[in-house]
Order: sequence, then C-alpha cells, then structure tokens
Amino acid sequence: MTQRALNTRLSFWAYFLFTLQAFSQTPDIGYQAVISGNGLAAPIDIVNAGDGTNRLFVVQRSGTIRVYDDNLAYIQDFLTVSDVGTAGEGGLLSLAFHPDYATNGFLFVYYTRPDFSLEVARYTVNSGNGNGANPASKQIVINIPHPGEDNHNGGKILFGPDGYLYLATGDGGGGGDPSNNAQNGNSLLGKMLRINVNTLPYTLPPDNPYVADANVRDEIWALGLRNPFRWSFDRANGDMWIADVGQGAQEEINYVPGPNTGSVNYGWRCYEGSLPYNTSGCLPQSSYVSPIYTYGRDNTTGGQSVTGGFVYRGSEFSSLTGYYIFADFLSGNQWVITPDRTQMLQLPDAGFPTGIVAFGEAENGTLYAASLSGNAIYKVLDNAALPVTFGTIKATRRKANLYINWTTEAENNNSHFDIEGSVDGKTFAAIKTVETKAIDGYSSSTINYELTIGRDNLGMMLGISLLAVLTFGGFRSAKKREQASLIVLAILIIVSACNKSDVAKDPEDETLFIRIAQVDKDGAKRYSQTVQVVNEK
Repeated sequence: MTQRALNTRLSFWAYFLFTLQAFSQTPDIGYQAVISGNGLAAPIDIVNAGDGTNRLFVVQRSGTIRVYDDNLAYIQDFLTVSDVGTAGEGGLLSLAFHPDYATNGFLFVYYTRPDFSLEVARYTVNSGNGNGANPASKQIVINIPHPGEDNHNGGKILFGPDGYLYLATGDGGGGGDPSNNAQNGNSLLGKMLRINVNTLPYTLPPDNPYVADANVRDEIWALGLRNPFRWSFDRANGDMWIADVGQGAQEEINYVPGPNTGSVNYGWRCYEGSLPYNTSGCLPQSSYVSPIYTYGRDNTTGGQSVTGGFVYRGSEFSSLTGYYIFADFLSGNQWVITPDRTQMLQLPDAGFPTGIVAFGEAENGTLYAASLSGNAIYKVLDNAALPVTFGTIKATRRKANLYINWTTEAENNNSHFDIEGSVDGKTFAAIKTVETKAIDGYSSSTINYELTIGRDNLGMMLGISLLAVLTFGGFRSAKKREQASLIVLAILIIVSACNKSDVAKDPEDETLFIRIAQVDKDGAKRYSQTVQVVNEK
C-alpha cells in the first residue's frame, strides 16, 4: 500500500470516528421559559401559521387559542372553540393551519366533545383582523364516535408535505383495546387518517393505501396505534415520527421514512412496543412495523406517558440539527435520537420543566415545549451554545422605585441588556440599557445584576408604554372619547415624570411587566421570560 493510499484510508477512518463521536455525544439541551402568566392556562399544543409572520399560536386545553407575535408578546385570544369536552384526557388538543392559509384563511382544530366523540372542525380567519378567527365560521369536517371512555383520544393533526390533513386517533380507551379497534379496518380508532380538506365535505386522496380494500376504511393511512398523542413530520424530508403511549410495559417511538409513510400496521394490540400483548388472531411480529426505540415504564430511566417531539431544524443551534427530541409527560425524563437514528440517548436531568405535553415549531424552526402543569411555554436550547443563560429574574416596586435583579449563569459574546417594561404584558417600551459585567462579553460563572429605576424614569416608561399600547392596539378597539382620555392620561404621566409631580394616575397603581433583552455583539437580540412586578409596601 502506498503512503498516499494509507493517508487516504487513515483520513477516512478519522472522519468516520469523528462523525460517530459527534453523533454519540449527548447534547446539552436546556429550556428557557419564554411565555408564562398573563392568563395562560393549561397550554397543550404549539403551532405556527406558516404565513410569514412567525407568530406563535398556543392551544389551551379548555378551548381557547392565544396568539403571540414574533417577539412572543401576547396579542390577543385568537379563537375559543365551541362544544369542547374536557373530561378525562379530553379537551381542545390540536390546531393546524391550511398550507394555503395566507390565501384562504382556513384553520382546523381537533377536540373531544362532551359525548367523548372526536371531532375536527374548520374555522376561517376574520377578514378584518388577522389575529382572530371568526367563531361563526365553524364547519364540522369529521366526527368519530368514541363511546364510553374519556381517554386514548390521540391528539395531533398536521398537514403533510403532500398538502393533505393527517389525524392520529387513539384506540378508544378502556385498557388493552377491549374492542380491538386498532386492528379493525372498519373502525377509525387507533389509526392514522389522511383526508383532503381543500373543500368540504372532505374527499379521499386517490393514493390512500386501502382505497381498493373493502375491509379497510378509505380514510385510513396506517393501523395498529394505541394512543399516538403527539407525532410529527420532519420538515426537511417528510419522515414521520409517532410517539405511542404504552399500556403497561413499554413506551414507543415509531419511525417511517418519507415521503411514502402509509400502508403501515404498527402492531397494537397484538404487540405493545416490541413485546407480545394479545396475539389472538394476530400475524407473526415480523408482519408489523416495530418501533425504532422503546423505553420501560419506570420513572428512573423511563416513564409512563411518552410525549413525541420533533427533529430539530432550527437555525439558531446547529449542534442540535437532525436530533429527534422528546420527553415523558409523567417522569420528566427526556431523550434524543441521533441524526443517523442509531442511538437513543437519555439526557442528564438538568432541572427540566415538568409536565411537558407537547413540542411545537415556530415558522423559523425554533423548537418550543409546553408544560401543562407549569402553565408555561419553553424554548428548547443548546446550553453549550447559548450566548446568555439567565438564572433568576425578580422585579419589585417599593416607595415609587422599581428594583430589578437578575443573574446570568453563563455569558458568551454578550454586549449588553435592554430592560423593557409594559403595562399590559404585550407592548413593551425600553427603560434602561445595562452593560454586561462579563469581561469581553464572556463568563462561565454566575453574575449578579441590580438596577434601580426612580419615579421619574418609571413614570416616563409607563406613559410611553401606554402610548405604544394605544398606537398598536388601543386605537382599533377604543371609542373616540376613550382614545382622547387615554392620550391625555399618557401625556400627563410623561409630563409629571419630567416635572416629578403627582398626577391622577400614580405609577405605583399600575400593573407592570418586565422583560430583559440580551443583545449580542453582532446585534442579535434574545428575550428573557416576562415577569410581573411585585408591589412591596
């Protein structure tokens, strides 16, 4: 062998081992609370509209959908869905925007009714207000009977790369699928469905896999699911990832490469994960598609209820690209599957949020997680690459002064912080700029920051924030006399701040919210969570 050939071979193996090591290394995934409080309750799904606005829509289990702007500031309630039943595992479970939403304004919701049936309905956005849907536009797309049980509803709808609507349903509940719905081709329970909703009533895609099979409903795309509560498409290639909640032995992750993900039987109730469950009348296990990975039902290395996630395709953390990220709702454990799908790695517990019930992508690929029990939305991060890791943030008001304290656990390429305030938690105004204490913008240890804002600056900020609220939202809803009085109030607050005198509305009486914008040396800006100021006597 020549030296050149030897060097080439050694270079190949060095590259192979480096790639293998890169895939094998467990990412340092973290979570940053970005939406909480201000009325958010029981968030259960996170969706974007795909219309170029990068707004985030948060589905609440009770039936109301909230909309947030691209800075994650709450805009308003987008829609409250009617006829939602919340018994057991029920509620408003999912939202999907039509691929042509920017043109046709169609959005679809998936929920359980008070009679436990599963229903998909279509709404249309308001013509004069893109941040609200018209409640009177509701049209039922499909209703699936789900008699007698209030669990195993599935829970996610998505439009596929082909433009069709996909719906994953549970097996009907009751434990062990007593009616064998998942293997019954004449039942729509325990299935992945695929329908064309460009017009209503819905039609059937001509290439659905069972349209020529008299023993299987034409809507069915795949069979043999127990409770596929959360599942996703990989936006890069159409791969389908389905997390199916287990019965008593295993939680499972199913994977089928895109774009053709149909005509699959995942095996339930014949098999639970990789284990036999009730094989009466079943085919050999090789006849079914087994999960790519499973984990046991213990709270140390496993869990009791898998929450399916997404393959990370955001641009902010390139080190996470290609990793499938998911969690367990009950145990709080979390895992990733490597980009080559050869390993499932459990993440070290680093104070992960509890009760993660859903993951969701923003339009730009940023990945978020919803905590049902914590009433919060979190941004998924790579801690190793994060410019600033915030610790605690506290804001208090005492004797007309505002005291803001925060800590950072690490800083990387940081320039400064912009402190912003708001009177409504939605529209913020800048208060103060604070330079970083980190030497050259870098620190690996905890740094404490303190800021005191006097009455004059606080009043000025309140007035400016109130004017901003009027400019961006108030003028659309307030009557002319109300507009005039609010403008006068805002001007009085600003003037009084300059003169340091009292006015009809004391700043101490206002509800106040604070957030911190961290600004990199290259000008990129990222926001902390929003906190409400605590009044201290």
